[in-house]
Amino acid sequence: MYNVILAAGDGKRFSDYDLPKPLLKIRNKSLIVRAGKSLPKNNDYIFLCKKEHYDNHKELKVDIKKNFKHSKVILVKKTTRGQASTLFKIKNIVKKKNPILVTSTDLCFSFNKLTLKKYIKNDINIIFVCRPTIEMKKNYTQFGWVRSDKDDNVIKISCKKKNVGNNKKDKVILGAFGFSSFKTFLGGYNKMIKNKRLINNEYYIDLLMDELNKNKNKKVKIIEVKKFINWGTPIEYEKNKNKTL
Repeated sequence: MYNVILAAGDGKRFSDYDLPKPLLKIRNKSLIVRAGKSLPKNNDYIFLCKKEHYDNHKELKVDIKKNFKHSKVILVKKTTRGQASTLFKIKNIVKKKNPILVTSTDLCFSFNKLTLKKYIKNDINIIFVCRPTIEMKKNYTQFGWVRSDKDDNVIKISCKKKNVGNNKKDKVILGAFGFSSFKTFLGGYNKMIKNKRLINNEYYIDLLMDELNKNKNKKVKIIEVKKFINWGTPIEYEKNKNKTL
């Protein structure tokens, strides 16, 4: 299984800071390290980093090498068309049959690893979710939303808008996902591209999961995280920069 950390964005909202977003600190540890440590430590790590950040900030290379012994780095020269397009760039260095866990550098979180293991073993794809906070409800257009049944099977997914219908129990997509295999990801990705499932001119993994969920041969479930800390915007970063799980 691979842990994939998406850190190749422009980070425009954090342009007022001296360091690129992945290197901002949470209690003396960078965001990219905090995010990476959320995933099972025995897996191989792949970091997708913006080439400009990697070349201009030696501490990024040092941080990855020091904290993740079994890791590879892919440098992204140009801005991609979203999360899914960035993840697609690992296609030449992973085995298609291997499971993939992927997270952004926007958060750290804890979850039931036994549930993850069971789902992956049974060819189930995963969306990591949380119950919406008051702020998330107010700013619902900034998030993906998912509706599930009593057995955590995904029923409906939306991105940057609420699901239609009774959405009181809908949960927020945290930007972390699990694929039963990279081949499964590729199938969803190709379907999403074919159907032009773009939001703000980007391909989000939220909607890739929606494509998989429409396939009767693919299962998608949620895992509600135990705890999480979010720093996706400067306001959230300043609010949470002294917090750890």
